[in-house]
Amino acid sequence: MKKLLSVILISLPLLAVSQSQTYTGEVKDPNGNPLLYATVALLKPVDSTLQHFAITNAEGKFQLNKIPAGDFVMQIAFMGYQTYSKAIKLSSQTGPNLGVLTLQPTPINLGEVQVTGERVPLIMKKDTIEFNAAAFKTNPDAVAEDLLKKLPGVEVDRSGNIKAMGENVTKVLVDGKEFFSNDPKVATKNLPAESINKVQVFNKKSDEAELLGIDDSEYEKTINIVLKPDMKKAVFGDVRGGGGLPEYYLGNGKVYRFTEKQQLAALGQLNNVNRIGFSFRDYIDFNGGIRNVMGDRGSLDDMSVPVDFGRPVNGKVTAGALGVNYSYEIVKDNRINVSYMGNGTDNAIEQTTYTRNFTPTRNFEQNSNENGSGENRNHLFNLGWRNKSNPKQHFMLNGIATITNSNSISAAITETLLSNVMVNQLNNMTTSDSKQMNTSLDGSLLIRGNENWRMLKLSGNVRYNQSLRENDWNNITKVFNNPLITVPIIENQFSDNDSKLMQGTFTVTGLRRMSTTLYLEPTLRSGLTSDVLDRQQGFQIDVPTIVIDSLSPRIEREYQWIRPRLLLKKFSKKTRFTVGLEYEIGRQMNTLRDNSQVSLNTSRLLPQAMWEYEYATGKRVSARYFTSTNLPGTLQLLPIISTSNPLALSYGNRNLKPEYSHRANLSWVYFDQFSFTSLFTNISASYTKNKINRSITVGDNLKQVIRLVNVPEDYTASMFSNFSTPIRPLGINISLGLNESWNRGMSYVNSIANINTNLSHSLQLRFDNRKKDKVDVEIGGRISYTDAKYSIQSQLNRSYFSYSTFGDFRYTPSTKLNMRISADLTKYNDQSFNASLTVPLISGEISYSFLANNRAVITLEGYDLLNKNTGITRSSELNYLREVRSSTIGRYILLSFKYRLNKFGVERTGGPDRVIEIRGR
Repeated sequence: MKKLLSVILISLPLLAVSQSQTYTGEVKDPNGNPLLYATVALLKPVDSTLQHFAITNAEGKFQLNKIPAGDFVMQIAFMGYQTYSKAIKLSSQTGPNLGVLTLQPTPINLGEVQVTGERVPLIMKKDTIEFNAAAFKTNPDAVAEDLLKKLPGVEVDRSGNIKAMGENVTKVLVDGKEFFSNDPKVATKNLPAESINKVQVFNKKSDEAELLGIDDSEYEKTINIVLKPDMKKAVFGDVRGGGGLPEYYLGNGKVYRFTEKQQLAALGQLNNVNRIGFSFRDYIDFNGGIRNVMGDRGSLDDMSVPVDFGRPVNGKVTAGALGVNYSYEIVKDNRINVSYMGNGTDNAIEQTTYTRNFTPTRNFEQNSNENGSGENRNHLFNLGWRNKSNPKQHFMLNGIATITNSNSISAAITETLLSNVMVNQLNNMTTSDSKQMNTSLDGSLLIRGNENWRMLKLSGNVRYNQSLRENDWNNITKVFNNPLITVPIIENQFSDNDSKLMQGTFTVTGLRRMSTTLYLEPTLRSGLTSDVLDRQQGFQIDVPTIVIDSLSPRIEREYQWIRPRLLLKKFSKKTRFTVGLEYEIGRQMNTLRDNSQVSLNTSRLLPQAMWEYEYATGKRVSARYFTSTNLPGTLQLLPIISTSNPLALSYGNRNLKPEYSHRANLSWVYFDQFSFTSLFTNISASYTKNKINRSITVGDNLKQVIRLVNVPEDYTASMFSNFSTPIRPLGINISLGLNESWNRGMSYVNSIANINTNLSHSLQLRFDNRKKDKVDVEIGGRISYTDAKYSIQSQLNRSYFSYSTFGDFRYTPSTKLNMRISADLTKYNDQSFNASLTVPLISGEISYSFLANNRAVITLEGYDLLNKNTGITRSSELNYLREVRSSTIGRYILLSFKYRLNKFGVERTGGPDRVIEIRGR
């Protein structure tokens, strides 16, 4: 039986190939001239969805590979010409040559009846590829992300990150306008697919390039979602609610209103199934440990991560969120945008941490068990104004304000062992409360000049941040086998940190035309940063508090700088080249409460260069080199950073020098628009002088004292490559990714330099089927290997690996029924750690649509059906190996109901291949 099944599985693709044939032809205009980049598509006669397609080359020739016999509608589209449409029957008797196919020019005026939409799958318009959404079938409950997955040349990974033509998509617009600030996933994960008319993929030029009409190679890969006309005449969206076992619930709603001048969107949700919702950049990430994030050892300013989009959410989270976005176009290309995003999360987490520490003469282990809970409330306000209505000047203004309130409580027990004998133990209880307000205002004015001075740009930025963090902790420290410490040491301390930051920059840039392709760009930038941190720390005995002056410094940092820069730029049709030099002159002063002052004058040359060569459409190579400086922050300059852990005291350094970095990057982008094969490769390297790192001293009782110092150098190198292509005979797409990273860093352990070298390898492979009408399958895997070396004890060098596999299977037998099952298996080996770990995750769902136009959907879903979910991270840095295991949500079953506020049908006439709208004047 097994042999018979194997023979059948092997024979199926061979049988499909044997019954298929390759067809060729030519596309020309009435004068016999070949048409380059015309799209040739074979559509399904029933609903006009795309089955096969090709694009003509410079000679107007096309090739349709491995086409099975059957009935199709052939469509040929080219800008400025009428779409060719004809029903054809292909078989082995048809013959491989379809001959010369002629397109007729489009009439200028069709009167009052206009063809406003045709099922032409895609059209290439110079640097833009436009997809017709109606040619790609999606499920009734699909969102924009589901549609993007079906578009040729577009990839969406399981985290929602988008690639188009081999490059990362950084911006998603809706009808050419920003949607909820700059987070592309807000649009792709929330807009219903049924509302989309077209999807445009293009390289969005910089504001300067758009104003001057030049290509400066500064662009963002952008997707513009064009909505259907019907969607601009009514309110649409949906509401959903559900509950399940053991005690979980979920509710969300989306409402949209789009017109030619206005955009209004409102999103809201509440659940306790670890779905944070859409991105909130100042959400507190609990993955790093509650005390590290909430205590005075961390900085919430750096917690800028989009959660719930590919990142695991550890702990058990109850989350509520609300977002409102409004955009109004005063006149064409002059619009304002206002948005608000707010969320609240309550999190409970349990966490175990295993750390193996190395010193020049020995190694020891630390085991920590921690549990805690926290609350976080965030509000983000954004106001933007973009005015490009004047062809001679562009104006932009953008303001952001965030307000954050958070509190947490955690309890932890940490044991330190030497040769399996306990040396010390710390029992810690920490409570924390934090209030923050961050504001920023950016503005720029671009003025188009004359033939010689082509442009003048004035830009500025103002930023003000204020925060108050209050921490209280209770420590019980036990030291064993030490005759000088025979009783536990009990401490009750508090630390209140009040910080303020004011920052301003101003920039003037000109552009001088030297020749047809050569430009000179002088720039003058200046800025001021003022940073104050006021700490009150001491002992807390019942109600009275005792402030310890030596632990309660007030430090003020001020940095003034000026940066003149001169760039030489060359723009041609295929080549772009920039070389320049910037000179930074600055003065930093930090002052303690006792008025002792440390001054540092900085003077750096900052060279930079860029070269890009586009040797064919969609194929280019580029190289970049730049330098930068990084000044130490106020917290790093603080003499005492933290005493909350008596076994690991942390000290800053007022004499830290700025880091000085050199970075180089080489990339190759290859995209073949005829086969939709892409290869994206990037190699980068960096060298940092005066890298800010740590000097660790470990005492006899394994007590650690950590001081920040400048180390002479730090090196990094990385390589990323991704290859994807369709394999049409097998009906699949394949994607192969390779990641290599290397870091050579230095730290000091007991005054001895420790060279820590990390080399990591990662290989990813993914397959999915091309025809997704009823069945959508995606399978893949990833293997990662890390090799860590330590110069202080080479015999302690360690390596570890993990591998994971996944599979997604979706079956849609009809427009009403949809089924999906997904499985993930992750394996962590036990080398260098206590034990290996295997985490299998199986989830599934089934949904049924009903009522008129499938407006209602009922869904039954199950998550982590085996109840095996575990959050785990492993890392090797400085002088330690670390493994963190975190609790997370387990198995649940959820039944939910969704109702669409509006469901639009499509009025068709003229056959299955075109949609005609009757317009009156």
